[in-house]
Amino acid sequence: MARKQKQTKARPTGERLQSAFDVLTSVMSCLVLLAILVGLVVGRRSMMREASRLRSTPVRLEFRWPPLAVPPGGVMHRALDGVPNTWLDIKSRRALEAMVLSQISDDPFDAESLRNAQAKLMETGWFANAARSRGSPDA
Repeated sequence: MARKQKQTKARPTGERLQSAFDVLTSVMSCLVLLAILVGLVVGRRSMMREASRLRSTPVRLEFRWPPLAVPPGGVMHRALDGVPNTWLDIKSRRALEAMVLSQISDDPFDAESLRNAQAKLMETGWFANAARSRGSPDA
């Protein structure tokens, strides 16, 4: 018994060109994506260094000291530094602020120095809960 062979129709030239173009654009898209990923991996360190240099500003430290409770009808007194009176005297607050300033760097991408500052604050014993430290861009 003789088998019938499938006859394939030749596609028109326009369809073949469209298929070739589709394959070419897919390959080019993949190559461009690959080039971007390689660029990010290879250039990340230098981009971060340059961004740090451009964005580096002096550190501004802000503690959010909880004020002492004010009795009804009472007046909230402010300490000499303008911060409301709190459970910690000015001298101790200044010492804690100086310690934190010695730990953090001007580099906005240096999360390690913030973690070190947080650890140092917790070692002082002044804080019942974990002290939070974060970097934020200045407006």
